[in-house]
Amino acid sequence: MDKEWTKLARESKEYQNGVDFFLDYAYTKGKPRGKEISCPCAECYNTNWFTRKIRKPNDLNDDHVNDEEDQIDEVIFERFRDVIQEECEFNEGLNEDAKKFYNLVEEAKQELYPGCKNFSKLSFTFRLNLLKCLYGWSNESFNALLELMKEAMPSPNIPDTFNKTKGMIKDLGLDYKKIDACPNDCMIYWKNYENETSCHVCGAPRWKEIVEGNHQVGKNHESYKVSAKILRHFPLIPRLQRLFMCSKTASSLRWHKEERSKDGKLRHPSDGEVWKEFDKRHPDFALDSRNIRLGLSSDGFNSFRTMNVSHRNNIDVYLQPLIEELKVLWDLGVETYDASLKQTFQMRASLLWTISDFPGYAMLSGWSTKGKLACPGCNYNTNSTYLKHSRKMCYMGHRAFLPMDHKYRSNARDFNGRTENRPPPELLKGEDIFDLLEGFNNAFGMMQKKCNDGPWKKKSIFFELPYWKHNILPHNLDVMHIEKNIFDNIIGTLFDILGKTKDHEKARLDLQDMGIRKKLHPKELDQAKKPDGCASNISKCVQLAERKVSGYKSHDAHFMLHYLLQVVVRSAMSNQKVIEVDDLDILQTEILETLCQSETIFPPSFFDIMVHLPIHLVNEVRLGGPVQFRWMYFTERYLGKLKSYVRNKSRPKGSIVEGYLVEECLTFYSRYLHSGVDTRFSRMTRNSDTCDLSHPIGGKKKGEGNYLDCKSRSQAHRYILFNCDDVQCFISEHENEDVNVNKRKRWSKAKSQGLDFVEWFKKRALLSDVSDKLKKLSRGPNKIARHFSGYVINGYRFHTKHCDARRKTKNSGVTLMTVTESFASTKDENPIVQSIAYYGSITEIVEVDYYGMLKFVLFRYDWFEVEEDKFGLTCVYFN
Repeated sequence: MDKEWTKLARESKEYQNGVDFFLDYAYTKGKPRGKEISCPCAECYNTNWFTRKIRKPNDLNDDHVNDEEDQIDEVIFERFRDVIQEECEFNEGLNEDAKKFYNLVEEAKQELYPGCKNFSKLSFTFRLNLLKCLYGWSNESFNALLELMKEAMPSPNIPDTFNKTKGMIKDLGLDYKKIDACPNDCMIYWKNYENETSCHVCGAPRWKEIVEGNHQVGKNHESYKVSAKILRHFPLIPRLQRLFMCSKTASSLRWHKEERSKDGKLRHPSDGEVWKEFDKRHPDFALDSRNIRLGLSSDGFNSFRTMNVSHRNNIDVYLQPLIEELKVLWDLGVETYDASLKQTFQMRASLLWTISDFPGYAMLSGWSTKGKLACPGCNYNTNSTYLKHSRKMCYMGHRAFLPMDHKYRSNARDFNGRTENRPPPELLKGEDIFDLLEGFNNAFGMMQKKCNDGPWKKKSIFFELPYWKHNILPHNLDVMHIEKNIFDNIIGTLFDILGKTKDHEKARLDLQDMGIRKKLHPKELDQAKKPDGCASNISKCVQLAERKVSGYKSHDAHFMLHYLLQVVVRSAMSNQKVIEVDDLDILQTEILETLCQSETIFPPSFFDIMVHLPIHLVNEVRLGGPVQFRWMYFTERYLGKLKSYVRNKSRPKGSIVEGYLVEECLTFYSRYLHSGVDTRFSRMTRNSDTCDLSHPIGGKKKGEGNYLDCKSRSQAHRYILFNCDDVQCFISEHENEDVNVNKRKRWSKAKSQGLDFVEWFKKRALLSDVSDKLKKLSRGPNKIARHFSGYVINGYRFHTKHCDARRKTKNSGVTLMTVTESFASTKDENPIVQSIAYYGSITEIVEVDYYGMLKFVLFRYDWFEVEEDKFGLTCVYFN
């Protein structure tokens, strides 16, 4: 049946003709009840019957839905929209999805208990499971809560156990597929091999052998079949479809085309050359902004948080179902309903790139990241040297990337004793790789012999995608792991940490061959403090007796490299999420010169492949956009979350799968809850940035009441008046009066205004044109103020110096930017208006009370002396 008319405007004649044709079809081919057919709307779920002349409005799309009610009906409708459409076309019988749909509809109609209007059986079950996920309740505690509620509530209509509630929730979610696999990773039992009983590569049996007592139970017996290995595949297509079918997320999928700033700066992957080049090469794909561009992230994973499980090159075996879906999404697309535009379209998707650590780079791309040609960017022109004493490869020769007329190229003495005349290596294009690997024989499985005859270990399965060979950045270098390894090398060498330093006895022997020597002294970090939530407790990683820093995570290394080591190396570019394209050339030059200078300082063993890779990062930023969209932080954190789903340690993978399905379903449901319910989207963070939710912290929430001396009270009142928006017009009025009356110098006028305005405003507020709020404000604050040791304001956590002294974090330091007039002297008549930064430390946090009518929180600081060094960095002198 042709449905193209559903995409047309409802006012058009073609749309009305389509409706008439649909009704004719329904009354002819369907199962009418006399002159009535079942209603196709989402409110009644096809349970009401109407004649052809009745037109019933769809209340679910009404903009005036009660915000205080959970939209459980809308959740069910948007999850099973396809099922409803199929039922409207009068398919024979009910499939599994249709049965789930009608079961949920029935449960949504059941009252929680007799007379309950706020919750149905289904909505209450979802809300209860949402709390379980948010606060980490155990299954046993959840069962105990259900039992208690059954005793306390009058005839409650709730499930008996957690397993039953989980069954209800899973019906609203999406499913996954189990695909058996060879225990040696040779193949999966899929498509043509679905019914095989043994591996066609190594001959390993599909089923485990079960032994009872001293004899083996038949492994082919139906009741004893247990798969030797299982791939759990979560289909991609229905999950992409649900993003569009969900009215809460559909419009966000067009943001990159309709709302993104297009000023030439890099702030999103769509600003990069990869995205733009893909649009040029595939204009039909780029025509519809709803077509999706995907990235694939992969990392080593172990359920018990101990060590990674490596699939080597065999990962391609397990990627086959995903690649098959990606082919369908590219070649044909799938019919999808867009809830934001209320129309059906053919959704397509493409895979832009992969994101992984460096070993994962080799598994996904097929290029070996070890040995002489470890750098995929330099490929066959990688400059590597084997260090016979350190017994490792080093990667130097960074002068080849400099301009041909750079002074370092002709400097042979400070480098390797030779001038550098080679041009920089060129990147291998996807078409070149595709042609190079034409006919490459992929051999998967643990039983296969290793192939060491070149840098290529396989032809990547991604080349089965028709557009993959044209992608200009198919695999991303992970900045997170690169900076972690660089920091390890720097801190290990500077601090001479045993096992991590690159300046050891064997390295000294290698240095003799190169003629390079340098000594550096370590610095102590055991008393370092940083803001709350900025990084973990780094001081625990410092071991003074052994003179080493160890046990820190990737994010700790990121923090120390970007914030603490800047104090040592001084000159550094600022961190920012929006990148000027012209700045990339400057950054590339700085990286090149830094690496070249490092070659004259550090021993060759310092330059492992991770130290070499930054030379390619700037080009990847130019191609793919800012690194925060292409590094592994979010992947590592998400994998840590998946590991937390393990409850049954004898079946960790099954636990993760079941936990993910529940989480996926509740996340979908959470989007439809009213604003008063805590969900993962609305739940307040530890330091909420909501302006009207500022609150004190510490043991004494009410603070300590103390008298303000006259000077402090006057200073507080003056600061409040001069920083109140409603008072600014009166400040200008007072300034104009002072100009007309007094002919003093500007410095004297500015000083007198600060002193005289308070009394002037008190008299001015007596006039009738001043609001009641300002009248109250003009009277001045109460003599008694409350003092706090900590306060959260606008998402920032502040402590006093006294409070910080007993903590592992430091939140008493503040920076204040203010625009003010700067006078050279008291005689200066032309002051400079400029923005000045003040640096200080909080000594008091005071809440000033205007007699119960108005309250203001003020900080008292100790200000520090500041100057700018030769690198343009700000130096603050705390003593």
